[in-house]
Amino acid sequence: MRNGFTAIFKFIARLVAVFFALLTIIAIITVLLLSSIDHTLLNPRTSKQAFAKNKVYERLPSVAATEFSLVKNLLAGPCASNLETQLAKDCFSQSGNSSQPTGRLGPEGMALLNELSSKQWETLIIYLFPVDELQAMTESTLDETIGYFHGAGDSVQMPLVHLKARLTDKAGEELTLLLLESQPHCNAEQQAQIEAMDLNVAGAPPIFCSATGETQLQLSTELQRRLKNVSAELPEAAIVIKPPSPAIPSSFRRFFGEDRQTALQKINKALPYGPLLPLALLLLLALFAVRSLRGWMRWWGIPIFIAGLMALISGVVLFFMFDQLWIKYVLHKLPPLFASGFGEITQDVAHSLTNDLAKWIMLEAGFITLLALGILYASSFVKPPPDPSLPPLAQPGTPGGPVIHPPQKKKRKGW
Repeated sequence: MRNGFTAIFKFIARLVAVFFALLTIIAIITVLLLSSIDHTLLNPRTSKQAFAKNKVYERLPSVAATEFSLVKNLLAGPCASNLETQLAKDCFSQSGNSSQPTGRLGPEGMALLNELSSKQWETLIIYLFPVDELQAMTESTLDETIGYFHGAGDSVQMPLVHLKARLTDKAGEELTLLLLESQPHCNAEQQAQIEAMDLNVAGAPPIFCSATGETQLQLSTELQRRLKNVSAELPEAAIVIKPPSPAIPSSFRRFFGEDRQTALQKINKALPYGPLLPLALLLLLALFAVRSLRGWMRWWGIPIFIAGLMALISGVVLFFMFDQLWIKYVLHKLPPLFASGFGEITQDVAHSLTNDLAKWIMLEAGFITLLALGILYASSFVKPPPDPSLPPLAQPGTPGGPVIHPPQKKKRKGW
């Protein structure tokens, strides 16, 4: 009877140990992935290096210039109802200000956009987004985005101060000349329109043609007025992720809090202590299963080896199969705007960031896998404990014990 209870207890203990071993594998993989993401994707320096490596700041204005119809359709369309899930369809409107337009551009901006030729659009984009200012805008947005995922804020905004400034003052005067001088000379119909032009009508179609003297001055003054109005319509920053932070499902609120910002704050606060979770599970596993040094080395070594190997494989897949994964799982979910040159830039940056992430995962997972292999190899040199089901050996020299033969003296050979 007693032996039956002992066998049942050992079976249950072994079952619980296997359960903790599976939890240990999951915990190690999770901690590895989270720490790798924090070290790479949520590292501002890594993200900025990826943008610089792929020459985003040099490529983006030229792509925006060549994709005039796509950008025009984007800016001319109505605001998206869910800005957070459709980042590319964001609006240039200030939240809570009813005087701002409900579309992405105001009446002056739309009137100007509708009358621009592709050549003028290219001139406008290249002039408004010089490399250094575009880099400053992008890096500021990157810092705010990474801060958002660290729980430091509940929204992300792209600053438009430099853009607004380049539409006015002396910069606006230079832009006005660039837009007008590239056009054909004013014909008779345009001359009549210029003479009858009302400078106070908002949203009226602009007139683009080159002229001299008083006509040129009048055209330049009108276009400068429009550029200043467009600058006034633009907010100080474009909303990329709008507040408030989305709510967490009720089933997870006990662990992560009420909203995403609180959840991210808790995750980032707990991340440095993440390795303690697998260690605690390993200690519980040892409590239920380990009865010897050899058993301890194997019960710990095998889960660590499996977790490290699985994480290593995931890193290898990310590193060598990024293009296939991008085409199969990401590309078709992007907005139509990203099917053009913008998509190529996005893919290049994502490829660089994913490579950095995969390298760090492979480095950490490779170290853990080698450590576990070393523990398992060393366990083969440790003698297993005696089998408790076998009867104990009798004392040497007693019945049933080892026989001790006394040493025999060697006989001396005779002379």
